[in-house]
Amino acid sequence: MRKTRVFIYGSCVARDTFEFLNPDEFELVQYVARHSAISAYTKPVDLIEPPTLESSFKQRAISGDFASTLRTTIPTLDDIDLVLMDLTDERLGVYILPDGSVVTRSIELIESGAEEELPEGSHHIAFGSDLHLQYWSTGIMEMSKLFQEHMPRSAIALLGIPWASRSEDGSQTPSSFGISAQQINPLLRAYVDFAARTLGARIIDVDTSIVRSNPRHPWGEAPFHFSKNVYLDAVRSLTGQHGRDPWPQQDELARDFTDDAPQGDTAVAARTADPPPPQPTLSSTNTLYEAHVATAGEPTLVYLENSRQLNRGWPLRRAINTVVANHVRIADPTLTDHDDLSFGWGVGGYRGAGVQRIVDTVREVVGNTPLIFAGTGPMGYAAIRCGLETGSPILVHNPDLLWNTRNGSEPVNVLLALAEKHGLADEHPSLDQLPVPSNPVRLLASANASGSTAGTRVIPGLLTLLNDQRRIASKDSAARIFSDPDKPYAPWEADFLAEQIRAVMMD
Repeated sequence: MRKTRVFIYGSCVARDTFEFLNPDEFELVQYVARHSAISAYTKPVDLIEPPTLESSFKQRAISGDFASTLRTTIPTLDDIDLVLMDLTDERLGVYILPDGSVVTRSIELIESGAEEELPEGSHHIAFGSDLHLQYWSTGIMEMSKLFQEHMPRSAIALLGIPWASRSEDGSQTPSSFGISAQQINPLLRAYVDFAARTLGARIIDVDTSIVRSNPRHPWGEAPFHFSKNVYLDAVRSLTGQHGRDPWPQQDELARDFTDDAPQGDTAVAARTADPPPPQPTLSSTNTLYEAHVATAGEPTLVYLENSRQLNRGWPLRRAINTVVANHVRIADPTLTDHDDLSFGWGVGGYRGAGVQRIVDTVREVVGNTPLIFAGTGPMGYAAIRCGLETGSPILVHNPDLLWNTRNGSEPVNVLLALAEKHGLADEHPSLDQLPVPSNPVRLLASANASGSTAGTRVIPGLLTLLNDQRRIASKDSAARIFSDPDKPYAPWEADFLAEQIRAVMMD
């Protein structure tokens, strides 16, 4: 199976998290570190030369920062599946040089003494200041353009792990260059939230109750050098897998691990422990990528979405965070099971049908608790199929219900042909072939009539389904049709969706 190709932009937080991923499934292609987003979009530094350092990794990092190489690196990376990011390297701010070029205030700049030799008139911009946020926001917006142009199919995951205020032994963590966890965490979260919205990134959070630093961390103790449980929780949130322990003999690794390791994946392979046996779930194809089951017996909302568009802003995602304690997020399995099947509708891949595997995976995670299925577009179609299969309520927006009956588009024709080739012909049934639940289910839907497929594939399918009394409970179901090309999700904003979720949960 093809490995997931990863590009890391960030600090040791992202790099160390990568170490806990299964090296049989993930491959590090490139790593850019010590490089503020402000430096990334401003012109290269030519007033001074970067310092000469003994460590090749540190030399690459500071030379890349001086040359503003992030914007030239991204276009050179091919077939990146996942961009893994964190913002810890922003913590020390930047220097604006007299000619307007920018240098990141990095550990390398400080410890090499180069900070003391910056040109006269250089000005430090502190992290969290209004001016820093203004410059940095522009950098993130420019970065977003680069990702959209050169990595339009790549998922972006942004680590939102707060700094640890306490160590595993209960002691207070040391500050980093005078910055404590209590000082930086509120600022850092604001930056993370902005970057996620701008980049379309999925924030990878962890259980804050387990966030501790590790006194025996290979890089030494710091508020962002975490205990193993933190990295493992981040891996579970990212992939649905348990992850691995890359530091089983931590004291020995602390001596052998060098700063030169974080480049490419050869060092990872050399230190690979035997991976745990694969679990019989969809996580082996990166399909189950987040599960939060906090309250046993309470309803679980299952949100199906396109794995190439992890954060495109459907308000349901914000509504989930305010209403539902239990939720599972599923990426379209089509997009990971086979390279040729690069589009979805939940059909699955050559190793098996999608919808039944989704249902089986959810049940393995949450047991027999009540389910609510939700999705938009192609995955709205999949959510309806899953809801009918399990007799569960359904929330959808612009469900692409008739995608396979209007096969004038080349992508649909290609997918249908490949589905036939891989024995998945039954995975694209017409509406009258959808499962019939033992009792009709509740369907709450919305559709934007200004969409390009609304009049052919969305609204006609919804009207047919809402009049199908064998499958849909007509008394409790409804569809809101509106037309607004500028607000694709209006009037179903987060607050309204939260009300709908509450209503379904009370049924």
